[in-house]
Amino acid sequence: MYRTPSLPTWQDSFWPIKNGRPYRFLKIASKRDYASKAEFIDSLHDCDIDDLDRLWDILPDHAIRNMKEGQYDVSFYLFDFEADRLTVWDAN
Repeated sequence: MYRTPSLPTWQDSFWPIKNGRPYRFLKIASKRDYASKAEFIDSLHDCDIDDLDRLWDILPDHAIRNMKEGQYDVSFYLFDFEADRLTVWDAN
């Protein structure tokens, strides 16, 4: 009740921090969570992949409502802090 839910990944990962602030995990993301492709790309956190268009293409079109719907080879996790959003991606 008093904390963000845990990140639904089996891999060890670092919690996203930007400007010294830890962000709150919201959900497994889909294209419906972003107003545009540019917003998605701008939200990517510590992303060093060259083909950002490919990540947009992999992002699911439909809303992810539960863990079963979010089981993909690549998952995208949406975080926020006030009005700022971060997206972290994870591949198996």
